[in-house]
Amino acid sequence: MSIHRIGKNPSVSPPIATPASPTGATSRPFSVDTPAPASTTSTTASRISPAEQVRRGDLSLDAYLDLRVQEATRHLEGHLGPGDLARIQRTLREQLATDPALQALIKGATGVTPPADP
Repeated sequence: MSIHRIGKNPSVSPPIATPASPTGATSRPFSVDTPAPASTTSTTASRISPAEQVRRGDLSLDAYLDLRVQEATRHLEGHLGPGDLARIQRTLREQLATDPALQALIKGATGVTPPADP
């Protein structure tokens, strides 16, 4: 019994010619363009987190907490009435001022201990 085509040239179609690059186009090696440097004055200020601003003394703790409450409730704007939203924000702000666990998180983030409410 013989095995068909062993030792013979395989019947392979001739290679298909690849088209040349479009007329007038030259191929260049792969490269990655580096981005243009940004101005440091505007980007440096925007990169500093609010917590870091509190640590540096550029932002008061109260302003930081108000900012965080606004960020936490931003998704509710337009879905709740202004009175309901204000009540939720006020409740959240009171929790930040009185809850020991939240105060520990605030101190860990900012390095500043929130004052105890009288």
